[in-house]
Amino acid sequence: MDVPLTLQTFPDAYSDRVLEIADQDRSGQISMVEWTNAGGDKRSFLLADQNKDGVVTRSELIRISSSARFMDFTRSYADQNRYRELTVRELHTAGGVRVLRFDF
Repeated sequence: MDVPLTLQTFPDAYSDRVLEIADQDRSGQISMVEWTNAGGDKRSFLLADQNKDGVVTRSELIRISSSARFMDFTRSYADQNRYRELTVRELHTAGGVRVLRFDF
């Protein structure tokens, strides 16, 4: 059974997924070029790069994805079975473009 993500487990799962999709050089951080090459947009990158150093780190991804609002946004496109829950499997099958583009 695929256990639903919670507000405690979602940020880690989300950050791992984004790094898997976008961190092409496996440096542990994502540049603007990597982000946009993976389907993200500049606006989302700038929101994620909270310290404005030109890269997005795992801790920044965890910080931005730690709100119920962000989890609800992600659930709205990734909840494939429409059970109003989001699982790791659904997050991993969700398109990378939507994982890297958020609008809130």
